[in-house]
Amino acid sequence: MKAIVYRRVSSDDNETKKGLIDQKQYIEGFLKHRTDIQLIEDIEVDGVSGAEIENNTKLQQLLNKLPTVDGVIVSELDRLVRPKDFGSLTMLRHFEIHNTLIITPGKTYDLNDDDDWFTVYMLVGVAGRERAMISKRTSRGRLRAVNEGVKLGGRNPIGYVRDKNKVMFVFNENKHILEQVIKMVKQGQSFRSVGIKLNISHVGIVGICKNPVLYGKPTASMDGKTYELKSEPLMTKDEFDLLQRIVMKRKYILAGHITNMKTC
Repeated sequence: MKAIVYRRVSSDDNETKKGLIDQKQYIEGFLKHRTDIQLIEDIEVDGVSGAEIENNTKLQQLLNKLPTVDGVIVSELDRLVRPKDFGSLTMLRHFEIHNTLIITPGKTYDLNDDDDWFTVYMLVGVAGRERAMISKRTSRGRLRAVNEGVKLGGRNPIGYVRDKNKVMFVFNENKHILEQVIKMVKQGQSFRSVGIKLNISHVGIVGICKNPVLYGKPTASMDGKTYELKSEPLMTKDEFDLLQRIVMKRKYILAGHITNMKTC
């Protein structure tokens, strides 16, 4: 029996390269007891959602080779496909047309057998539904956390750290860096010179100046919307707006200088 091994890790579950190795070892252990199987090829897909797998070139490569083999070996059925809707199940039709078996360590499925057909479509359909439900629950949880003021992931702004409940940014031992940046920018020093003195990139200096965390209103983005969080303010909103005008004026001057250099 000729067969292709197909391994996939999903971007849906933030799976890593280790998942591909684990699948490989699992399948290799299975093949030690299946001397009747002649392995033709091992195809791996790294970081592709089971819902979007149909558009993947590696899957198309697999489907194109179905007429030349007797079966495809996967560690689990959802490694082959985990659909977002019933339309995504159409790729299984290729296995029916070419009479190609789906082989897992637990069971071999023949989609031209009525019982196996029902089992495969039911299991991958349930896996797809489970993925959708997990995604919705995760999204709702993240949205609830943001609405409650919880900062999700990412690095803390310079000069700040999250409090123990992760609902507010509070000053840390680097608060003085923020104060130095603001002072030097207000004095008219360039972003680059300030950055050199403080060992921060000029882009980082601009980022510090433009971050609303300075007046107590950091933000987080979720589902295309922006939500306000909380922080210890270093200045008032009016002072922050004045700083933005200074930053924008400095950027316009820099942009004009670069334009003049290009036209010289």
